[in-house]
Amino acid sequence: MISEGERIIKTSIFLHKESVESFDDCLKEQMPQKNIYELKKSVGLEGKIYVSELTQGLPDWCNLVNKLAVQKIEFSKNASNKAVIVMKYKDRFFSITYGYGRSLLKESSIERNFGLKVAANLVSTEKLKSLNSIKIEETLVETQKQASEYTTQDQFQLNKSSELLKSIAGSPKDEKIARFLLGTDCLVSVRKMKIENIKENIIFYYDKYKKNDYR
Repeated sequence: MISEGERIIKTSIFLHKESVESFDDCLKEQMPQKNIYELKKSVGLEGKIYVSELTQGLPDWCNLVNKLAVQKIEFSKNASNKAVIVMKYKDRFFSITYGYGRSLLKESSIERNFGLKVAANLVSTEKLKSLNSIKIEETLVETQKQASEYTTQDQFQLNKSSELLKSIAGSPKDEKIARFLLGTDCLVSVRKMKIENIKENIIFYYDKYKKNDYR
């Protein structure tokens, strides 16, 4: 049962490297024109919200389709919305992206495998959905293993001595943690929550990231 004010929310969370010293360092220097808003004090974290000005345009494939049509087709323009919430917890910066906000982040600032480590620590070995790995041979072979329904770790037959895990998706045993997690550089979390309580998520996931007991 969902408590008052709670809803199922999907969040995409990035951790930035220790060398990042400011909110702006998390974003591309040549960022499109943007508006900046302060985070509410009630959130409990210092932060800024970056919203890239709305741009509208036609997809590239519109011209291709029209070349095959008897008469010109008038397509509606697509709106490209981009927003990033950057928050600071202790001495580390975290970003939550919305729309096409991922494209605004500075690639060199992103802490690699943050989401992978968190998900590996939280996803139940009995409730896995997919694994993406690279097999170390004479040539590197990327393998995607996906199940139609939740299954066990044994079913994926991951060879820990010759395969490097790139991503993991599944569900924790306790749905209070999340209903679904996908971990790569980014942590995608689907859980019942109030967005105003995002600080609790940041602290919890960062704590799990620092643990080394993932499988």
